[in-house]
This record gives sequence, structure tokens and C-alpha cells, in this order.
Amino acid sequence: CVSNTPLGAINEDPPSVPTLVFMIDLFNPEGPEPVTLDEVLWRQKQIQYASRTTHAIDSAAKQHRLRYALSQVPGQLPTEAPRDATAQGALEQECGMYFCRIIYEPRRDQIPMSDAEFSRPSIADRRAAGYSDMMSCLRQKPWLSPVGEEAESEDRGAVAPAGAVVYEARRGRISRRVLDARPAIQGPRERSVIGPLRTSGGIH
Repeated sequence: CVSNTPLGAINEDPPSVPTLVFMIDLFNPEGPEPVTLDEVLWRQKQIQYASRTTHAIDSAAKQHRLRYALSQVPGQLPTEAPRDATAQGALEQECGMYFCRIIYEPRRDQIPMSDAEFSRPSIADRRAAGYSDMMSCLRQKPWLSPVGEEAESEDRGAVAPAGAVVYEARRGRISRRVLDARPAIQGPRERSVIGPLRTSGGIH
């Protein structure tokens, strides 16, 4: 099937710099427990549609962490093994991956067919909510905040280089999820200060 969340392009082109991905989700994976049958049907659709975005993010985070893990054991790779120059360069870089997920949180008056409802008021509400959440993210820039152990450092620009962090914005509220935290590595560690970001985006 065709996905509206094309994170595969990022996985095929491993980032060598901190990467920021904007994702627009028109369906909310979380919500109140449904009571009526109509609410059950609508909740089912939201979970079904939004789960593709969640799965895509989790998959990208796992691949990102795997690349980092491989970069920590170059000495254990066979010297005669063929090496792709582009892939090798990416593995030698420590960089974080940041997902800014803008999630539309609908009102409680939605019906089971709201996914096919394109009236002017509905479109206007979605557009206004998306614009507000996007502007809130751009103002706060949560991806510049320290993550994990680095948050306790005096270096306020430090982030977990191998981590994948998801920032979710709903109606002005921004939450954070840290995926695949940096594994414990013996020996000295270097902090990575976030620099120029590569950006990408998708709409689901």
C-alpha cells in the first residue's frame, strides 16, 4: 500500500547530521474511552489510521539505533568485508533524530464518517488547529532541549546523539517521548551539540 508517511526515504539515506522530521497527522491515536457505538466506530478509525504513523516512527528509530550500534564496533567487522563509502561515512557520525508530530485533536462532536467529511467549517478547524500547533512548535523549538543524561549537564545544547525523540503537539500542548535511548557504552563519551538540522516532512 502507499503510505502518506514516507520515512523510508530517510532510512535509505542515513542522516549524517542531526535530523528533524515534521509529520502532520490528521488522526489522533489517543482519546477518551468511547461510550456509544458511534464513538466506538470513530475511535477505531482514528487508531487504525494513526497507528501507521506510530509504526513508521518506531521503525525509523530502531534503524537509527542499529546504525549507531554498528558504528561502535568497527574493529569487529571483517577487514575484507565490502564497505559502501556513503554508508560508512554515515556510521561514523553521531547524530540525533527528532520527530515533530503535529496531531489533530478533534472535537467530541465527531461522527463515524468524519474521515470523509470535508465541509468548510471542518476544513477551517483542522487548518486553524494545525497552524496553531505548528507555530507553537516553531516558537518553542523543543528539539533544541537537552535529552536524557545530557539534560543534567551544564551544556544546555547537548542532546543524546543516538537517540530518537518524538515531540507531539495537540491543541497547543507539546509532549515528548524518547525512543531507543543511547545504549550503555564502555569508555569515554563525547557530547554532541545540535547543529544544522536536515528537515523532512510528511502528511498522514
